[in-house]
Amino acid sequence: MISINGYPAKIDYFPDGTFLIKENVSEWAETFKIRSVCFEWYFENNAELLALQFLAWHFQDHGMITRLYMPYIPNARMDRVKNPEDVFTLKYFARIINSIGFEKVTVVDPHSAVSEALINNLKIIDASEYIKSVLEVLRHEPGILQVVFPDEGAEKRYGEFIPEEIPVSSGMKIRDWSTGKILGLELHGASVADADKVLIIDDICSYGGSAYYTAKHIKAMNPETKVYFYVTHCENSVLEGKLGEKKVSLLDTGLIEALYTTGDILTKEHEKIILV
Repeated sequence: MISINGYPAKIDYFPDGTFLIKENVSEWAETFKIRSVCFEWYFENNAELLALQFLAWHFQDHGMITRLYMPYIPNARMDRVKNPEDVFTLKYFARIINSIGFEKVTVVDPHSAVSEALINNLKIIDASEYIKSVLEVLRHEPGILQVVFPDEGAEKRYGEFIPEEIPVSSGMKIRDWSTGKILGLELHGASVADADKVLIIDDICSYGGSAYYTAKHIKAMNPETKVYFYVTHCENSVLEGKLGEKKVSLLDTGLIEALYTTGDILTKEHEKIILV
């Protein structure tokens, strides 16, 4: 979804599927008494990129300064190539964004440092305030709270946001490297055996495999421990049945009490999902 200064962009289509877009720039300037606009892009699909490009250039051609708020960076997972046939989509996505000519591009908690290097005029909002708000909620509930990072990358990214008095442990994923599938997880650091509640913290989630195996390990150590999950960017696929022997969604496994997320790419609802 694309909006301009908080108002949904007017995007329609001709019968052949090409865009029919109308935005009166003079009306914008007169109404808001400004010579700049901020585009907000809550990613739903790559086709939106072309509409964003057309809209931004339209406003620029009429003398307006354009900025972009893009909380989730599309294609960030494809931040490296291993084989000659691999298409480096993040690199080319960043090239398109840079070509549009935004004065500033604001993103939230980038999944990859590569995207930070590739996108020009970047401003980063970290996840500290989101995580602190979740910790504040959980600390008011009775019992010992512990934080678990599913991997070393998450620990490096978020470790500094965790108060010293909260015990922390970090996971090491066991993978089938031929398929990339997660087979299990080992935890290092503070033991979760004595924790009454555990918050798993990560940056991005598709089906929730990392959280699933982390929560499964925690429950094996102490079945009474309540497990919560914070992730900045959560895809709708988290609600699809892909996990465990019964092939259910992460939130229907019985392992997770609640999932906290920003909702920047999540459009579906579930009783256990809490937006922060």
